[in-house]
Amino acid sequence: MALLTLREVEKHFFSQENVIEAIRNISLDIDSGEFVSIIGPSGCGKTTILSMIAGLIKHSAGEILLQDAPITTTSTDIGYMLQQDYLFPWLTIGENIDIALEITKTKTRQNQAYTRELLDQMGLADREKDMPSELSGGMKQRVALVRTLAAKPSLLLLDEPFSALDFQTKLRLEDLIHETLKEKRKTALLVTHDISEAIAMSDRIVLLSNRPAEIKRTFIMPEELKAKSPLAARQQPTFQDWFQLIWKELENLESEIA
Repeated sequence: MALLTLREVEKHFFSQENVIEAIRNISLDIDSGEFVSIIGPSGCGKTTILSMIAGLIKHSAGEILLQDAPITTTSTDIGYMLQQDYLFPWLTIGENIDIALEITKTKTRQNQAYTRELLDQMGLADREKDMPSELSGGMKQRVALVRTLAAKPSLLLLDEPFSALDFQTKLRLEDLIHETLKEKRKTALLVTHDISEAIAMSDRIVLLSNRPAEIKRTFIMPEELKAKSPLAARQQPTFQDWFQLIWKELENLESEIA
């Protein structure tokens, strides 16, 4: 059963001079527990799609449904993790997590215990009283994930959350987030420019065209990759074949812009 449904979704931006068609006729179903990545040429509208799903901006046409209910505004049922951690520098790690519960009005002892359990799973149980400035970039992104999961959203939106990290940290964090989401049976939609990341983490990859963005092609990852952790998937013999296939499709789209 689809947790998230987009039906013929379109988005237009208006100015005094003209109308910009950003998204055209996007239809997509994402099942509960599925991990889907969106890739495409730079500026094609990937983040715009996430913003519409999150209820931050309104779509111009079509329907966006979460569990068959229209998305009309922001909701605690949708978590949004961005490129930057956006931790409050004047609050401790524990306070940063708790403020997420306060904002969503879900601060209970049970939920606080849940977030501390998550913090422990992230290997940061002993850093609860530290300030963000005392943590590395990868640690802060782990805290950001805990904060995002604090309200127990059914859908997690990931907007290039690993892009600012060094490669080794990025690989470790991919594995950790993938394992955590699978264990918690979360549904995730990732926007990324990194083809390898998309292949390693996803059940499906959606390739968007140039603006106005349409779904150009969908790639279903084989079981031998889906069943592995992201790091282990990168070691599989078929991984490079998938990379070359998707890279060629994306390169063809990029050449249309040039």
